[in-house]
Amino acid sequence: MIAVGRPSWLFAAALLIAVAPAVAQISAAPNASDELGAQIDDLKRVAEDAKVAAERANLQAQKSLRQAEALARTAKDDRNRSESQRIAAESKAAEALAQSRRDSEMAMAAMRDARKAIGELSRAEARVRKADDATRLAEADAAQARRNAAIAVGSGIIAVLMVVGIGYTVMRRIKAKRPDPVSNCVLNSSKMNLQLSGRQLPEAAGGVVVGRNPKDASAVINRNEVSRRHARFFHRDGRYWVEDTDSLGGTAVDEIRLDPGIPVAIDDGAVVAFAGLEFTFRVDD
Repeated sequence: MIAVGRPSWLFAAALLIAVAPAVAQISAAPNASDELGAQIDDLKRVAEDAKVAAERANLQAQKSLRQAEALARTAKDDRNRSESQRIAAESKAAEALAQSRRDSEMAMAAMRDARKAIGELSRAEARVRKADDATRLAEADAAQARRNAAIAVGSGIIAVLMVVGIGYTVMRRIKAKRPDPVSNCVLNSSKMNLQLSGRQLPEAAGGVVVGRNPKDASAVINRNEVSRRHARFFHRDGRYWVEDTDSLGGTAVDEIRLDPGIPVAIDDGAVVAFAGLEFTFRVDD
C-alpha cells in the first residue's frame, strides 16, 4: 500500500509545480484569447483534481504508514516475545543440563554403591557357603548321634523289656505260690462266735477245721454232738467253701445236708448247722 500511495502524491505535486508558471503567464496576459482561458480553466480543474488526488494519496499514505508502524510494533513485540522465549528456553536447557549432571553424578555414586554392595554380597555368599558346610557337618554329626542314641535307646528298651519280662515272670510265680490275702470269717450264734483266720482259709494252707478236739480243729465247739473233726472251711477261686469231714451229726447249709467229702460254696449270711447247732457265716470286710 505504501508503494502505491507515494507515487500518486508526488505526481500531483510535480504537476502543480509545472502548471504554476503557465498560470502566472496566462494571468499576466489580459488580452489572451478565450481558448487560452479555457485551457487555464482546464488546467485549474486538473490542478484541483491533482490536489484532491494528492490529499487522498497523502491520507492513504498516512494510513499505510500507521499500518506499517503497527506491523513494525507487532514484529518488535514478536521479536521481544521470541527473545523472552529463547531466554526461557535457554534457562530451561541450562537447568536441564545441570539436573542431568546431578543425575549423572548420582548414577555414578549409585554404581559405586552397587559395586560395593556386590562385593559385600560376594563375601556374604562365601560366609554362607562356609556356614552351610559347617551346618552339613553338624547335621551329619547330629544324625550319627541320633543313630547312636537310637541304638542305645533300643538296647536300653530291650534290656528294660527283658527285666520287666523277667520281673513279671518272677511275680507271677511268686503270686502263684502266694495266694491273694483272704478275709477273716466268723461263725456267729447266740451262744458263741467262731473265728476263721484268713491266713488259714486258703485251700493251699489246708483251710480251717471246725470240731470238738482242739488238737484236730482250729475252731472248737465243745459239745458232745459235734465230732472231733466235724467240717472244714476253705477259700478257692475267689469263693468260700465248706465240706463235711464224715461227721456223725452231719453238716447242713441253709437246711440242706451235705454229703461227706463234697464241698459246697457258701456266701456271706448263709446258715451252717453242725449236728443241729446253727451258726451264721459272715465275712469280715
